[in-house]
Amino acid sequence: METLNISGTELRKTIWAVVLGIALLKLTDAVLALLPLFVR
Repeated sequence: METLNISGTELRKTIWAVVLGIALLKLTDAVLALLPLFVR
């Protein structure tokens, strides 16, 4: 039971890390794409 609980928490952390990482990459991509519009 204990090991399942720990692995479940780790799995959730990993999923969150992946989701946040992808979101951050997309956000950075969008900012870089829009940056020339603001610089001009």
